[in-house]
Amino acid sequence: MEMKINRTPILESPRLSKPMHRPKATEAEANAMDREAVRIAAEMRSGWLRLGTLIQEIAETRAFETLGYTSMHSWMTNRLGESMSGAYSALRSVRALRGVSEAKLEKIGERNAHTLTRLPEKERKKDEWIQKAANLPERQLKAEVDAVIERKTGMPKERFRYWGEAVPESVADKLDEMMAKIGRVLQVDVSERSGRITALEALAATILNTPDEQLQAETEGSDAA
Repeated sequence: MEMKINRTPILESPRLSKPMHRPKATEAEANAMDREAVRIAAEMRSGWLRLGTLIQEIAETRAFETLGYTSMHSWMTNRLGESMSGAYSALRSVRALRGVSEAKLEKIGERNAHTLTRLPEKERKKDEWIQKAANLPERQLKAEVDAVIERKTGMPKERFRYWGEAVPESVADKLDEMMAKIGRVLQVDVSERSGRITALEALAATILNTPDEQLQAETEGSDAA
């Protein structure tokens, strides 16, 4: 009696090419690849700095008008697309760390630079924090920044919980318009989580500080319209 052997056809398919056995790199080739890998990694690490600096220059020189756009936001929406939130983040970091030498900032990764912006201005520009941002892993730096903020404010870091609801598309469109409007008023980027939280907190405060009678009159008037 023949035994059936379990096979995996996809792994045995003749169409799959066999791994290429390339010759071992020469010393010169290995050194060249090593230098190129280090160069690319360094460029990726400091990419936020170059992008944020360039975005700031476009805004300050109003280059977007020369390019035919009515606003900086319009240029960013059309030219950067899905990368716009990252560009805003880079711009905020560059502005928040203004005065720190470029040589020092080039050693800091994007996320650690963003974490530094949560500290008070004088604090985040100190050599101690700049060095920490250049050398510490993101999680460790974030923990130290949280600890400093907690000590200064006397308020422990709040826990987060999910808050949301599926709604009809017509309602979702109105909510998107609402968030965009409050974002413009508060001058925050609602495409970023922190910006959305700030916007929602402001909206909640507005509702909670409005007397019930006034709120009822305004909502009923809106429904009647």
